[in-house]
Amino acid sequence: MNQRFQNAEIRRVSEQYAENELYRAVCTIGQQLESETEFGLCSEECFMETLELLSAIAKKGEEFLSEIDDCWLCKFNEYRRFDRHVNEDEIRKAVGIVFWFYHSRHR
Repeated sequence: MNQRFQNAEIRRVSEQYAENELYRAVCTIGQQLESETEFGLCSEECFMETLELLSAIAKKGEEFLSEIDDCWLCKFNEYRRFDRHVNEDEIRKAVGIVFWFYHSRHR
């Protein structure tokens, strides 16, 4: 995610993925999660971030396991660049939410 989503991007994602099972799952609690964190990924941002993580794992398979720590740090740093004043625990929460949706999809 190079930048936070604007309304047009949110609308595009919601229309394009309206029937996607993972998108619907993210939306069921996405607004609540967004309101509970200072960084607050919207449902559409969270979904696209999770989709990106799933794609990386699909490409690399088990090789991805050796890169998971780096992936976590990259996401953390990427999110922190958006606003250096956001508490680091809040950013960790946002990264954790993306990884949680990935994990819940593969149980």
